[in-house]
Amino acid sequence: MTRLLIQTQSAPLTVDFPSLVQMTNEQFYEFCQANRDLRIERTASGEVVIMPPAF
Repeated sequence: MTRLLIQTQSAPLTVDFPSLVQMTNEQFYEFCQANRDLRIERTASGEVVIMPPAF
């Protein structure tokens, strides 16, 4: 399962994708390329963290 953690100013928002087992490095790269305006990181456990933009 892939889990997205989206950090907002009020509270983190979690989005689970149960149909995806684990995002591969290639899939993560494609995801980042498709969302260049976002600050995206991946934890050691495979969770994808999307943070608010830094201005």
